[in-house]
Amino acid sequence: EEETPANDKLNNVTLPSVEEGRKEEVRSWQSSPVVQNIIQYIEEGLPSPSKIQAMALSVEIRNFLNHRSLFRLNKDKILFRLWVNKMGQVKALIVIDESTLSQMLAKYHGDNHRGFRPTFGYFAERYYCFHLRKFIQNYVSACPTCTLNNNFKVNKNKSGNQLAFLPNELMIADFLGPLNQYRTSKGVPKYVFIAVDAHSRYGHAFVCKSTNDDECLKAWETIRDRNCGLSRKVGVDGALLKPKTKSAAFLKANGVAILHGLPNISRHQGKAERLIGTISRLLSKFSTDKPEMKLEDLLKLAMYAYNSTPHSSLPRNLAPRDLHFRVPPSSFFDVTQRDVHKDRGDKL
Repeated sequence: EEETPANDKLNNVTLPSVEEGRKEEVRSWQSSPVVQNIIQYIEEGLPSPSKIQAMALSVEIRNFLNHRSLFRLNKDKILFRLWVNKMGQVKALIVIDESTLSQMLAKYHGDNHRGFRPTFGYFAERYYCFHLRKFIQNYVSACPTCTLNNNFKVNKNKSGNQLAFLPNELMIADFLGPLNQYRTSKGVPKYVFIAVDAHSRYGHAFVCKSTNDDECLKAWETIRDRNCGLSRKVGVDGALLKPKTKSAAFLKANGVAILHGLPNISRHQGKAERLIGTISRLLSKFSTDKPEMKLEDLLKLAMYAYNSTPHSSLPRNLAPRDLHFRVPPSSFFDVTQRDVHKDRGDKL
């Protein structure tokens, strides 16, 4: 049955007018078939279908039919939805479709990455969209930047003093990004997956389109194929390798123990954060020298330089590859830096 206004307050609501220069823009917000169908119902005064006929209609149209008296058209043929708040005040909200809401969210949420409640409050005060709460909740929860900054609740793992006495004993992983100067074909910033051996400081890095679990799983599979196995333990922050993810299941199936550090405590991620800083500076340097190179090629060059040059955290002027491999493979840096590495073999 059609809902009738409970009091005269709803009957006497004056709908706001839209500025002359914005009328076409606002009309474009209501161009979806669902909103146009609602406008047609109101303009032509079409009768409401029977309950059996209404079952074949979309959820949005059924919602409109149940609250038909709250949908109004102003003199400019712009659709509004009356909303009564807790204080009994009546607000006229502009009805928008989901495609318009998605564009508005990309601009509003992309600027400040505010959480669900402030984002929902901002739009709920101004606009009405079917499934507004669910749409915003899914959008915010899928945001890669917010995913990295929101740590799920974990218990403190007894990770020890973060010392590793052999290669492949403990590996620390994290993400570098977003890299706004490097974007995908859809205009989304790229990321770099970073993993470093806690003993030898030998690093791995891979370009990723996002920070989701599928990209993380690809990186771990590549590391396993390169090393013919994985380290015995992996340390990450709370945003990665969450329970019931494919990457966590993959590591556990390969006999890897997963350690999560406490949120907002960087001690667990210190080695990865230091590698992120080093790779960032190397990418900046190499991109300045060779601006035409792609990110993937720049990253390969940066990791080659990092793993082959002396590391300040390693003794006797050793490079990460010297400690990671029993007999280090031949490197370009052996030729260019013979003075630095001339006594490496004797020391080893």
